[in-house]
Parts: sequence; C-alpha cells; structure tokens
Amino acid sequence: EMVHGIKVNHFDKLDKHDYDRKLIASRFAHAMFEQILIGGFFHGDPHPGNIYILPRNRIAFLDFGMVGQISENMKYNFTSLIIHLQLGNTKGMIKTFSKMNMIDSETDREALYRDLDYLQSRYYDLPMKDISLGKVITEVFDIAYKHDMQLPNDITILGKTIITMEKIISELDPSFSIM
Repeated sequence: EMVHGIKVNHFDKLDKHDYDRKLIASRFAHAMFEQILIGGFFHGDPHPGNIYILPRNRIAFLDFGMVGQISENMKYNFTSLIIHLQLGNTKGMIKTFSKMNMIDSETDREALYRDLDYLQSRYYDLPMKDISLGKVITEVFDIAYKHDMQLPNDITILGKTIITMEKIISELDPSFSIM
C-alpha cells in the first residue's frame, strides 16, 4: 500500500512538524531489536529511504527486499559475544566463535586470542552507553577476517543492519545508546 510519511533522516521536516526525535530513536531501536531478538526475522536494509515516520511518531518499514533471519542458537551466540566482550572474557569469545563453527584447525588460536584481548582492553570498564555496538561489530568482523574465519551470512546481515540502525539513531538522538 502507499505509505505517506517523512523519511527518518529528513530532520528539518520532522522538527518542523513537531515530531519527537528522541521518541522516534527509542521506538526505532526497540522495533529493530524486537525483530532481531524476539522474532529472529528482521529488516536487513533499514537505510533512511526504507524508514518513514508517520503521525504520532509511528515508524513504517518499507521494502523488505533484504531480510535477515537468525535462529535461537545464533541469537544466543551473538548476545554471548557482546557480553563476553563487555566482561573482558576473551576465552568466552573464542568459545563462542567455536560454537558458531568459525574456528577450524588452521586458525592460529594464540594470535586470535591476542587480537581479541587487545580489543577487550579498549572496551573493558567502559559504561555500556559509551560503546558503539556498530564499531564493536566492525572490529570483531575485522579480526575474524584477519584470521580467515568464516562469518555466517546471517551474522553479516545482522552486523550491517545494526551499523545502519545505530547511525540513524545517533543522528536522531545523539544521547541515545543502543547498548
């Protein structure tokens, strides 16, 4: 059906019509994480052209040409990676990568441990609100690629989706943290 609204990144129009950008940021984050973590089926391309804001600060998702789907197991593993990172548990991250079948016999586990440990040291003791999940995902992906680890397609789509979502949210409300 035809949807009439304002593109999520047309801030001048949103402001002109008294939309609540903080509320929109919160609703957008909650809608995306409900799709990802509850439904396991999510919009895989939530760029500003696919997100319209409707009256009463409602959000309309358009163009589901790219979607992601993650299993209960993958949801658990993704969440485990984030928690292990925040807790400074490098061994836990490696164990999770193993559960995801991303590590094989040719993986140099010592070098992987060193790289993940260095990443951990940069985020250890930072409040969650000060961590960019998109940046963390990018850095974890970089380490995985460096060590020739195969990322599951669903995790790649999820990472891209979170990076896009976080960028939009930070422009709507710079004080809002998706963490």
